[in-house]
Amino acid sequence: MTLKEAYETGRDLDVYVDSEMADQDSHSFDDLWQSIYDIVQVAVGGIVEEDPEELKKSHCMA
Repeated sequence: MTLKEAYETGRDLDVYVDSEMADQDSHSFDDLWQSIYDIVQVAVGGIVEEDPEELKKSHCMA
């Protein structure tokens, strides 16, 4: 997977839309995945609700 494909894949995840989308300002790949990781962690912890299938997709991307 190229870096461009990884960006596109990450931004296509539903959980990304619910994240802080920190990469929008910084354009940093690390910020993209940190945003996804953060929302997955709060979802797994039961703080927010996310579609279980989307959480699986997010987990597979990490």
